[in-house]
Amino acid sequence: MKVTYHATKRFLQRVLKKKRWTREEFLSIKSYLEKVFMSVIPGSYARPFSLPEYKGYVVIHRDNTVITILEKDQHS
Repeated sequence: MKVTYHATKRFLQRVLKKKRWTREEFLSIKSYLEKVFMSVIPGSYARPFSLPEYKGYVVIHRDNTVITILEKDQHS
């Protein structure tokens, strides 16, 4: 799966609780997320799924692209 700029930014903010980051940190996290999602096969075309290794979060995706990451309680 591809990972958008927005999804990477939300991972940094929501999961890692960062308010600021360097370009290198951003690119490193984007690369990390792309590796994590490389072998993920969602059970549905658009249904959210749990973020691997971070069970308190869900991944919103469309067309084989991670769009954003939300806390489970934010997603209803």
